[in-house]
Amino acid sequence: MDQKASTGELVGALAETIRAALKNGFRGWIDDDLAFVKPWGFDIGDIPVPTVVWQGHLDKMVPIAAGRQGASRSVSE
Repeated sequence: MDQKASTGELVGALAETIRAALKNGFRGWIDDDLAFVKPWGFDIGDIPVPTVVWQGHLDKMVPIAAGRQGASRSVSE
């Protein structure tokens, strides 16, 4: 994060968000990280309802190429 933005209300809001996210444990965070490196266990094409994959081109956490790759292939490979 930009050091200039890492002050005041923003830092407090981020800290509260992380505390709330981890309130019931950290296993969900681990599962999210593992989703980048192991199969999800299902094929995106098998989802029976309309589904949209959102990926912002300015996302600093997940490069746009990774989002496009995930959306275009089977994740059960």
